[in-house]
Amino acid sequence: MNAIQKRQLAKLDYIDPEELLRSVMPTMLRLLQQPETMKHLSGQLKKEFFEKHQAGFLAFMMKHIAGSQADVKVCMKEDEDFDCVIRAWGE
Repeated sequence: MNAIQKRQLAKLDYIDPEELLRSVMPTMLRLLQQPETMKHLSGQLKKEFFEKHQAGFLAFMMKHIAGSQADVKVCMKEDEDFDCVIRAWGE
């Protein structure tokens, strides 16, 4: 990773994966269990909810695997090569 990219990633707003999951879970449950009630959402918005859920779940798993060894946070940032950034800061 080059210095410019490292600075760009450091400036992003990261949140706790559990917070991200809590924010998307009600919608995700409806999308998965009662999709007919969510027809008002555009395809793009549904895609964004699925991406947030996947990113939050992956970061959540990483956080619990790392335990107290690292502080794991996630940022939803779409770029050319990725949809999110997961940061594990060693303690």
